Amino acid sequence: MKIAIAQLNTCAGEFEKTVNRMVELSARAAGQGVELLVFPLATLTGVAPVSYESSEGWMHDTANALERLSHEVLCPCLVPYVHAAGDAAYPNVVVLESGHTYTIADLTKAEEHGSEPRGRSLLSWKGLTFGVAFTYEDIDAFIDSSTKMDVLLFASGYSYALDDAGSALGAALLDNRFRADATTLDAYVMGVGSLGGYGLQVFAGASFVLTPRGELAASAPAFEESLLCASVGADEPVDEPLEPELYNRSLHLWEVLVLGLHDYLAKLGIPNVALILDGTLASCLLASLATDALGPTHVYVLPNASEDLRDAASSLVDALRVQLLERPMWLDSSEMDITPRMLQALLADRAQEHDALPISSEDKTFLSLEMNSTPCLMAALLPFGDVYRSDVIELAHMRNTISPVIPRACLRAYTVPPVEGLSNVEHTPETQLRRVDVTLSTHIEWERTLTDVVARQGASHITEQIVRQLYDCELGRVTCPPCLTASSRTIFDIRRPLGLTWHDRVRDEEERLKSNELLKHLGGVTRESEMQAFAGEQQLGEGLAGLLDGLGAELIAGSLPEGVDRRTMERSLDDLLGLIQDIMQGEGFSPEGNGFDGGGPFGPLTWGSPFSEN
Repeated sequence: MKIAIAQLNTCAGEFEKTVNRMVELSARAAGQGVELLVFPLATLTGVAPVSYESSEGWMHDTANALERLSHEVLCPCLVPYVHAAGDAAYPNVVVLESGHTYTIADLTKAEEHGSEPRGRSLLSWKGLTFGVAFTYEDIDAFIDSSTKMDVLLFASGYSYALDDAGSALGAALLDNRFRADATTLDAYVMGVGSLGGYGLQVFAGASFVLTPRGELAASAPAFEESLLCASVGADEPVDEPLEPELYNRSLHLWEVLVLGLHDYLAKLGIPNVALILDGTLASCLLASLATDALGPTHVYVLPNASEDLRDAASSLVDALRVQLLERPMWLDSSEMDITPRMLQALLADRAQEHDALPISSEDKTFLSLEMNSTPCLMAALLPFGDVYRSDVIELAHMRNTISPVIPRACLRAYTVPPVEGLSNVEHTPETQLRRVDVTLSTHIEWERTLTDVVARQGASHITEQIVRQLYDCELGRVTCPPCLTASSRTIFDIRRPLGLTWHDRVRDEEERLKSNELLKHLGGVTRESEMQAFAGEQQLGEGLAGLLDGLGAELIAGSLPEGVDRRTMERSLDDLLGLIQDIMQGEGFSPEGNGFDGGGPFGPLTWGSPFSEN
């Protein structure tokens, strides 16, 4: 069967225009002999729910759009959409053909497949069995149940997250789980990627088709609209399989932020942005990002660099050709003490004059540790608000490899959050910042307790101070502007009740065991099972690594176990590599997920992992 994936960028809920585009694509697909055209999840409805009072009208218009599509599409189409139920959102899918709208119930024999959980559906179409998954949990459920299918359609509900290679889909096949999934399921795997910015979430496209052997049969580009065609169902090797591309995390993140900033403004109808250019690395990088996303004529900067960075900042303005906002004379007065809030208020005022959105260069490290109790950000958007400072620095160096616009002096203009005793443990700004950011990400993205973070990072005094400082800044984050989503868990997902004076502390094993026993007696929830699973992950990783070493030695030596051919052994070796890679990527083994609604509204985004990136 010839199947196509329609990778396109739309505005959520813009039903009439979107339906017209979908019909046009169905005509193109029909002209190429496509027998089933698959659309990404966000195409028609986006991925976020509407509020309760709007949900009834929303679903009426969604149903009307699907009804119109069923009559106008020129080839059968599989259309996922988000079903709003109160303030929650659930993924669903229909197949449209010749005026008919087939639901999962229409296409599934209940007596054969039973009642499948929402989001893990099995349907039959034109002689093939399709599994439809929206989350990693759905895929794992298919694997655990040994479900037989011809094609797994993964209509991903996850926006891009730097710490989750799976969210990059086909752009990171060498780093994520999907090749192993194809061989495990012995089925074609189609990654159907949404494209564009939907609110604060950004989807990068990069749809793909893998054969049951894990070979790349077809691949759509990231960040571009595309109609990707492939034949599925024939259990034959691909004549010339494609080579998966190497995943460049920094470059991919940069393109995600460019696309996210562009679409955020375009879909809100705002033409310009305004920012303060103070010569620091982050402000220079933000000016570069805005220029790449919108073009120099749509970027207004208010210069405010210190004397030692003034020339460097001026050279950046010349290189980017952005628009300068006029500085009032009082801003340079030596008699006035200009505070950051006064400067941001001035920027907001000037931005309004130029129909521009004021944006700020503050990052996730700042929001975590440097937001004091007095709200000080008057920007309307933080493009780097979900990116740690270490990654911002890496982005700046990467951006300069494209064109060296950020002066060298500005590349060194960044600070390390004040953490008492940090300089005694790490002796350079780079390593100090890396320790801070790794501690934060282990606690926030990986959801490790303070005790677990100390066990991993050491330096208990430093680690405990960083985590305490993180929660002490809660009040300062109350009025924080929205941030483009770039991780599996944002700073807003660790909200605590304001006024909570309790802080966690490092606990020894004896205390944890004693408390767990008491909690079990009281009927409370403990982390005992999670800790056991954590240890199990480590044992599994060590065991697989040992087995892999043995298999590798046999292959290198040219000796094979009796009765096993080389092809079988190579496939086993490849399966093990994929399995270990899944553990290292943190997908599929931890009992807990992150549950970040910003990146994926239908369940946990990524799985915790005890392994480092190495």
